Amino acid sequence: MTDASSASRPAAMRSLAATVERVTALAAKAGRRLEEVLDPSTLHLASGVPVDVIEALLQGKPAGEPDIQVRFLQRLELLRRTHLDENGRRYSQAAIADATGILRQTINAVFLNKQKPSMSHCSQLERFFHRPSGWLQSEDVDALNNALQLQETSLLKEYANRETHIFEHYGVERIALRAALLPDKAQQKVVDWLDGLLQDLTKDSAPPGE
Repeated sequence: MTDASSASRPAAMRSLAATVERVTALAAKAGRRLEEVLDPSTLHLASGVPVDVIEALLQGKPAGEPDIQVRFLQRLELLRRTHLDENGRRYSQAAIADATGILRQTINAVFLNKQKPSMSHCSQLERFFHRPSGWLQSEDVDALNNALQLQETSLLKEYANRETHIFEHYGVERIALRAALLPDKAQQKVVDWLDGLLQDLTKDSAPPGE
């Protein structure tokens, strides 16, 4: 691990904590169980970070970082186990080489840990396995944060769809259109009332125990 990565770790942990806080709040608004949204096994598949490391990071505990090559091989193995071909089998090294354009002998050497992959190799493998850029080599805390931010985007869409459905059900769109004809002060009163209505409706529609 480089000194630069060590120095950036506190900032990365703060960023992760902020993402966890936002995801927690959104899960409550969207009516989702927190243990489902922050399930370590699901996040492991999304991020490539080991489950025990995820559990520690979610609690705000630094979990250390493996050597970058070890991390790469761990995540590559996860991809080969979970991303199967149309016959439900692992992609062969030859198939991966042909699809990515990487030489077969290079693929063989990389998979056997006899050669370190270049950034280009990583990018080609990430595209092949449909993973975002940097997935194979980013530090665990960053990889988990990235996976949670994708979860956050998904929850935002869920909440927005739910909010739209509630508004349409109660005819709020018609109210908003009529409010547009009112003076500015009156419009603000309608906006404040709609905000309060939405909070009440989402609270009432939340599953029991949420």
